[in-house]
Amino acid sequence: MDSNILVKKSEGVKVNFVSTLQGRFNNAFAALSERSFRIDGMSGKASAFSNEVKIEIENFRNYKFNATVQRVFDIFIVKLSAILPHKKLETDVEYRRFQTVSITLKEYMTLCNLRNSTKAIEQLRNALNIIGRIHVDFMDTVYTSKKKVEKNFCYFQIADNITRDKGKGVYSITFNIGFLRHLANSYIMPFPLHALSIDLKHYPIAYQLCRRLTLHHNMNYFKGNANSISVRALIDSITLLPTHQEILNGDRQIGKRIIKPLEKALDTLVKLGILSGWHYNKQFTKKTYEQWLDSAVVFTFTGFPIRKNNIVSSDSESTKGKQPKR
Repeated sequence: MDSNILVKKSEGVKVNFVSTLQGRFNNAFAALSERSFRIDGMSGKASAFSNEVKIEIENFRNYKFNATVQRVFDIFIVKLSAILPHKKLETDVEYRRFQTVSITLKEYMTLCNLRNSTKAIEQLRNALNIIGRIHVDFMDTVYTSKKKVEKNFCYFQIADNITRDKGKGVYSITFNIGFLRHLANSYIMPFPLHALSIDLKHYPIAYQLCRRLTLHHNMNYFKGNANSISVRALIDSITLLPTHQEILNGDRQIGKRIIKPLEKALDTLVKLGILSGWHYNKQFTKKTYEQWLDSAVVFTFTGFPIRKNNIVSSDSESTKGKQPKR
């Protein structure tokens, strides 16, 4: 993959980012939570819609959809992105060389800062069982080098095969060629490796938030709002937080249910060194819910790689529904 989009700011700055391919499906999948799905009572198949992508998962009740599933998927995509050529392959034969990606239990535990091998195995098995049952349906938008827009209908299962070598502790995904084509023709995004070590048991919102901020910053890198995102846009895209309507229809414990969890997630990213800081764009004399919604979060990534060109997403950013206005 051509990763020349990323360069170090200076020799004295350690950049804890890797280049990852990011397409419409990745963005949609990252924005989901368990409550995003609706389960068919007869078939047991669950379906969700995100960023105009339909995602179906068979036998949904047999497994647990959570942030660890998304983290495992991200790890495999990071590993796949390191070998899959960007916008260079044409035939199925060429893609088959890159179909299978593997990770060892030890590698997974190191990346995620896990010490309990039993829990790590449970996470991998649960995640791979879900990933192996994902079917997607969406219209992909591809921009060629001549800025020609092409529409491709995507309907496939993400993985052709999932395997586990118990003796060697190796877990593998053989990706569908249709998915590889989609991914290879998507765009490049810096991914903060420190995000993989977030404690998902206590701070799952922080992981989803980190991906959302990274996506926003990368897409708007050459614009004035790269380091600023509206609060309304954030809560509309982080499905682990209550929606605006749920707050209005519920017990209205705004501070406890939504403001404090979001601020705690932002503070977690600072503690991990992913962000060097964050603040609101305005001072509150009295922080009412409406004032909070109309404000914006200003954030700064630590060591975010310098981008050399204006390669941006061909898709809109993932949200719960349509892309919110900023």
